[in-house]
Amino acid sequence: MFFKEINHKIYLGGIIMKKLFLLLVFAVFGTALFADNCPGDFVITNDGVFYFKNVRHGISNFLVCKKDNGEKVTFTKFEVQAYCKDGQRFEKMPVYKNNKLTDDYAFMRVLSYKNGLKLYEYTYNQNSGSEESDYYVFKDDKLVVEVHRSNFESIKNFFKCDKK
Repeated sequence: MFFKEINHKIYLGGIIMKKLFLLLVFAVFGTALFADNCPGDFVITNDGVFYFKNVRHGISNFLVCKKDNGEKVTFTKFEVQAYCKDGQRFEKMPVYKNNKLTDDYAFMRVLSYKNGLKLYEYTYNQNSGSEESDYYVFKDDKLVVEVHRSNFESIKNFFKCDKK
């Protein structure tokens, strides 16, 4: 009976320590990752967060990254969940057209973050070759509102965003 109580307390102590450790990790990385400016170039995959001297878009690979020691690391589009390049953060988000979810995912630039909501810019090429941008507000990966001319000013003011 005595050993059973001790084992139970050790087990609970381990769970509490793991939760405290994860909370600390999220607190440290969360403030850096969700700030308006990135702390440097980084890539987030399912395997973790990787910091680099610089990140650039590649031809045969989605991202080509250079470590401080000069070593190159490449990532495919499927591996990457988010990345920061030149102070701009991009996250893989579901693509909506006319408030309807498509089967596509794209990397959208995070413009601002407030109260669990994020304002994203999705830039893409039209069939004519011209570049077009759409704006969305997401909470996690759920669309809250698609930004149009009619609601642009109020959303811009809510996020205190200087986008024109």
